Amino acid sequence: MMSERGIGTSVHYKPLHRMIYYREHYGLRPEDYPNAERIWKGCVSLPIYPSLSDDDLDYICTTITSILKE
Repeated sequence: MMSERGIGTSVHYKPLHRMIYYREHYGLRPEDYPNAERIWKGCVSLPIYPSLSDDDLDYICTTITSILKE
């Protein structure tokens, strides 16, 4: 939804048990970390950079508010 409206998002935090090395080396499983899974699936990183204008910020906030009301 956000990308369709021109707002880039990304995943900022990935739990250790989801990283290949830790998963394979230590046998970590997502079901053993339900809180980390819940938080990871519910987080998103929004655009933030020095040249982000007030107009862009207003657009991002307005768009998020609109999406949440839908």
